[in-house]
Amino acid sequence: MWSKGMAGLLGLSLCLAGCAGSRDLGPLAWQVFTGQHAPTIDGSSRPDSVLVVSYNIAFARECELAARELAADPRLGRADILLLQEMDPAGTELVARRLGMNYVYCPAYVHRHHGRPWGTAILTRWPVVGHDSVVLPHPNPFSNNHRRAAVADIAVGGQVVRAISLHLSTVVIGLPGRLEQLRTLLQQAGDTPHPLILGGDFNNGNRRELTRMRQTLRRFGLRQVRLPDEGTAQPGPLDLLGTSLQLDHFFFRGLRAGSAGLGRNYHSSDHTPIWAILAWDEDW
Repeated sequence: MWSKGMAGLLGLSLCLAGCAGSRDLGPLAWQVFTGQHAPTIDGSSRPDSVLVVSYNIAFARECELAARELAADPRLGRADILLLQEMDPAGTELVARRLGMNYVYCPAYVHRHHGRPWGTAILTRWPVVGHDSVVLPHPNPFSNNHRRAAVADIAVGGQVVRAISLHLSTVVIGLPGRLEQLRTLLQQAGDTPHPLILGGDFNNGNRRELTRMRQTLRRFGLRQVRLPDEGTAQPGPLDLLGTSLQLDHFFFRGLRAGSAGLGRNYHSSDHTPIWAILAWDEDW
C-alpha cells in the first residue's frame, strides 16, 4: 500500500506540473467549429430510437485507429450521435469524415501534452440545427484554464434533440467545484423544450462522487443510463488502488432508456466507448 501511495503522489505531482504548462486559447476559446460530412437523408421519417455513443479518445492520439474501430463496430458504427472528449480540430475532422458525420467542435485550451487545442465534440449523421458551448467555472488552479462543453441541437427525423458533450475537471478542482460545473452547464444549456442527452467523462473518483453528481442532475430532471458495472477508464496516476474506474456516463431527459453497454476490443484510448439506445418518451 505504501508503494502505491507513493506512486499516486508522484503521479499527482507530475499531473499538476503538466497542467501548469497548458495555455489559454484567447479569442479562439469562444469559437465553435463545425463541419458537414453526412450524406443528405430524409429528415421527415423519425426513427423509433436514438443510438448515442460517448468516447474519450485520450489526447486525440489515436484518432485514425479510433475511426477504424468505430467504423468496424456493427453497433457503435451506426451511432446517431457520437460524443467525443479530449479532441483536437484535426482529429475531430478525421473521425467525422471517416464515419460520414456532421460535427460541432469546441476547443477549451492548448494542452501542454501535445501543444494542440483540446476540447469536446459532437458528431451526428443527422442535421445540426443549432450549436453553442458552455465555459465551465472553476479553472484548473495551476494553469487557470477553463474546460468547455459542446452543445448541439440535432434534428433526428424532424424531432430536435439537444446533445451535450462534457468533460468535467479532475480531482484538483474538488467535488464542490465539479458539482457547480454541472449546475452551471444545466443552467445555461438545460433550458430547452426538446429531449436532452448529456454524456461524457465525469471524472468521478468514486461511487460517492457519482451519487452526488446524480443527485445534482436529478434536480434538473435528468436520469442516468444504467451501464454494466464495469470500468470505462484504465487506472491513471491519480488512482491509488490501481483499478479500472467507471468515469463515463449518460444522463437524459424527455426520453426512455433502453439497452446500453460498453464497446469491446477497442485499443485507441485508455477509455472504453459507452453506448445507449434512447427511445422517444411520447409523454414528453
